[in-house]
Amino acid sequence: MATLGRVGWAAVGVCALMVAGCAGEPEPRSLEGTSWRLVQVESNNDADGVTPVPEPAAYTVSFGEGGQATFELDCNTGTGTYDATPTGDGETGTLTFGTIAVTEMGCPPLSPDQPSLDQEVGAALPSVRGYRFIDDRLHMSLMFDGGILSWEPL
Repeated sequence: MATLGRVGWAAVGVCALMVAGCAGEPEPRSLEGTSWRLVQVESNNDADGVTPVPEPAAYTVSFGEGGQATFELDCNTGTGTYDATPTGDGETGTLTFGTIAVTEMGCPPLSPDQPSLDQEVGAALPSVRGYRFIDDRLHMSLMFDGGILSWEPL
């Protein structure tokens, strides 16, 4: 039976260090190239509470290359720019949108007792200041603790 000499054990040690070095910090998740649909609007005002989105596919955001974003806000569409910078563990980061150009059609109500959310969501997007990934959902936080927009992947 062959045994490892000093050189053999040294080689095993070097390989172990190389493998351990590869298991470092995970790559931060990128928003670029992803698309999301809105599932919930959470207000930090207890009176408003949480508004589930009845038709999530009617409210989408797509993060394109070069900081370009496209939006579907019910019956309206929009384009704009974004800047996202991962922080910490790569699951959180800063996120801001530049000027967003949106069509201004009057969207019909979602139901007899719920108006379209196009105006509310369109007004909230310029206030986004950060993001966090939790359980494969993207949560965008609004400035001044204004609320959270929760999205799921398309």
